[in-house]
Amino acid sequence: MGRRLSLVLFLFMVGYGTESRATIVLQMSLEELAGRSDAVVHGLAERSWSAWDDERGKIYTYTLVRVDDSLKGPWRERIVVKELGGTVGDMTMTVGGAPEFQPGEEVVLFLVLDRQGDFRTLGFTQGKFEVQTEGGQKVVVRRTEGATIVTPDGLPARLEPRVQTLAEFLSWVRVLASRVRR
Repeated sequence: MGRRLSLVLFLFMVGYGTESRATIVLQMSLEELAGRSDAVVHGLAERSWSAWDDERGKIYTYTLVRVDDSLKGPWRERIVVKELGGTVGDMTMTVGGAPEFQPGEEVVLFLVLDRQGDFRTLGFTQGKFEVQTEGGQKVVVRRTEGATIVTPDGLPARLEPRVQTLAEFLSWVRVLASRVRR
């Protein structure tokens, strides 16, 4: 694990001085997402708002999500997901790879609790799956725009957008979540 962290830190530092807008993130499998998350929910993004942190050094965007199904963790009717970045007044803070939510967007989220007790998506965009309708049925799509996903060896990961029916995806995540505990 120490070698993994060193590699990610090295990659971050190499890219830090460049004009890149991508965030370098270690690739996570669906099994890892399910195992490391504190909560996995299927729901609908209702609204988002941005605010400064207490020190006015960072902007966070908060998204209220109506939970339709809780696949892991305690049931809640609604949750708030906190992500780094957003716009307050005329100030915008952009974080490559941070998931963004649109009102009315149906999602499956893999979430962790941070030190302040706020939910955050696990693995940046890797922890957000969009639900779309294709050919009359709901499917789950994984997008990772804005993030450079790397393997444990530091090589670029080959990620195809994952498309699967919603029912199959939820069923498989339930199995993984029941099998693997943090």
